[in-house]
Amino acid sequence: MTAKGKLPQRHCVPQSKRDEQRKLARIPRWTDEDAIAKLVDEIIAEGRSEIERLDWTYPPGGKYPDELKAIANLVYAEIYRDGWPPTEQAAVAAAMRRDLEPLADMLRPIANLRGLPYKPNPAIKSLSPDTWALIVEFLTGQRNLRTGRRKGEPGRPKMSAEERRARTPTHNAADEFSVIVDILQRLYPEQSAGQIRDRAEEIAKARTGARASVQTYRRRATKAPQRLG
Repeated sequence: MTAKGKLPQRHCVPQSKRDEQRKLARIPRWTDEDAIAKLVDEIIAEGRSEIERLDWTYPPGGKYPDELKAIANLVYAEIYRDGWPPTEQAAVAAAMRRDLEPLADMLRPIANLRGLPYKPNPAIKSLSPDTWALIVEFLTGQRNLRTGRRKGEPGRPKMSAEERRARTPTHNAADEFSVIVDILQRLYPEQSAGQIRDRAEEIAKARTGARASVQTYRRRATKAPQRLG
């Protein structure tokens, strides 16, 4: 009871504020690299779960809170990355070695997190006439749908999707790099941009097994005509 005989007011902290306080309470020192990497892993995992929940509740691929936008970009980049090869030339080359999946994936509609198609594949807009002619050969039976080649043509063993992913760890790390930069900038606004990028690269390489420089890879990719991711 107060001096006036009234009960003290109860101060209610909004849920968003409590979430922010809990996040701040678990932020390790900048020098604790292992703890920071673990926290980044947790934040990305929590973000993936929240994005999946939102996509089941609202139209998938819609607007996300600012703190989830970078992770959402990563989630959908992974969907796209698993859905089509990095270049049209790679898809044609794979078809010639009896692996039709990359070429088919360039035509397949983009799926949401539920596995349902929700928009046309943008890759079809840039396919060359030669690639469309190759597709017609498959559709008309001029090329074998199972082998990707004409009768009598030799073919090499096809490469699985897992093998393709295993050969591009730096590509995967580059996708994660911008997400980790976004997380670290929010957690450590006092650190310089260079410190944030260097730490993000270390974490991205550790998460994906990449060895090559992620930042150099990204700079080269921005100069190339192909998209990153």
